[in-house]
Amino acid sequence: MTLDTLLDEVVRAHFPRPPATAERIAAFEERMGWRLDADLRAFYLRCDGAELFKPLPDSNPFDAYHETYPREVRRIAESFQEFLSRALRGSGHLYWLE
Repeated sequence: MTLDTLLDEVVRAHFPRPPATAERIAAFEERMGWRLDADLRAFYLRCDGAELFKPLPDSNPFDAYHETYPREVRRIAESFQEFLSRALRGSGHLYWLE
């Protein structure tokens, strides 16, 4: 599936937040000292985060793991597109926790 198809599914069938603005993304990147890749940028421009399987209580969107994202993490997918595809097909199963 293409990223656009996956993002359409998130918006249509899940619980997306309103889109982030380009200005908000730029401010986030400036604070963090790194840039989002094209897939994540496309995601946040379509929806500023989303609950995939059930709505959660209000939270702070676009916080990139509470803005304390670690410098080194275990890779769970080769791209955001792969992650999103696997997460959507998992029907609520968090495959990356295995």
